[in-house]
Amino acid sequence: MEAIANALTDYCLRKKFITEDKREIYCYGFKLIFADVINFSIVLILALLFKQIFSGIAFLFTLCCVRKHSGGFHAKTFWLCRISLIITFVCVLALSMLVSASEFDMLISGIINVFSVFFISVFSPVRHPNKPLTEEQAKLNKKRAFIASLLLAALSAALIFAGVGEGVTISITLLAVVILMIIGAIAVKGGKKNV
Repeated sequence: MEAIANALTDYCLRKKFITEDKREIYCYGFKLIFADVINFSIVLILALLFKQIFSGIAFLFTLCCVRKHSGGFHAKTFWLCRISLIITFVCVLALSMLVSASEFDMLISGIINVFSVFFISVFSPVRHPNKPLTEEQAKLNKKRAFIASLLLAALSAALIFAGVGEGVTISITLLAVVILMIIGAIAVKGGKKNV
């Protein structure tokens, strides 16, 4: 991945799309893009294998909408990030199937949604030493995380009411975001070596 990012950055330099002083920024940006493509691909492949493609899409959509503003656990290495994503998705999928099979799916999801929106509105964003935020950015992220989680909780409830199983997946993914926030806060509190 690093080699491809470097090659693309070098190509942009040769073609004079960017200047040498922007090299590091572009190289880092390419790495992030590749990481996202790999993450999305992993989730969608797993979703296909489990015959849950719409749940995979609901998971990715919910995670992307809320987590970029709420913060939380960030893995130290590329591979640890992939493993934690796989574990998170498989857990969300398993819990979603379990809750969907229950006659109390709407009640359980409703409780999870209320709890998740409340937690996200109070405790986001979870700050990370490698991604410092100004007070203004933190306030904006808090507001965006709250709005995103509230809208997704409402979408979850509407889908469940309409009998669409992905509503439960959205609800469980919101809970996963909360758990990742808690893990991230504990890791940061434990010191930079744990982050």
